[in-house]
Amino acid sequence: MTAAALSAAAPLSAQAVSPAGTGEIERRVDLIVPVSGPPGTRVRVASGEMPSITPIRVGLGGMRSGFESLTDVLTNMDGEFDVTVDLPGWAQWDRVHRFVVFDIYFAPIALSELFHVTNAEGLVYREGRVDRVVGGCLRLTDVDGIEYAVAGGPRDIVRDGARVSLEARVDLDGECGLPYTLEVVKAGGR
Repeated sequence: MTAAALSAAAPLSAQAVSPAGTGEIERRVDLIVPVSGPPGTRVRVASGEMPSITPIRVGLGGMRSGFESLTDVLTNMDGEFDVTVDLPGWAQWDRVHRFVVFDIYFAPIALSELFHVTNAEGLVYREGRVDRVVGGCLRLTDVDGIEYAVAGGPRDIVRDGARVSLEARVDLDGECGLPYTLEVVKAGGR
């Protein structure tokens, strides 16, 4: 590229970046333990099948809230890493989060399964629409498109077709073919 072409090009800060959607990142983080907890929780993040002997960043991203790099690590000869990080104070109980592995330029390499941030009482807050699935179970599809089976709650509020806000415990042994169940503690209509 000539000097004239470079000077005519948009500055780097103004150039559009097309970020990868979560569906475009095929590699998955192998392990996160625990899979839920309030800000401050120490979480072990480990994986293999990464580029070998490569500096990477392990971060946390929340739907509708961005991400933060939590630590830098060098993968070993086999492309493995194993770190423990503290869940940052900005992580909120009203949205799902994922641990993200980035290269040093912040290009995503791998994503974890969902991490459910809770409040101090171990509850999550979710808003969305309730409908029925096969077998008569109630399902909540939250504002991020995550589907949960719903257990409990007042049936005049938590009913087919209702828009609701729920405070609930997350059961990782989902019901009705769904990966997670929300055990409702408090429900409100919207």
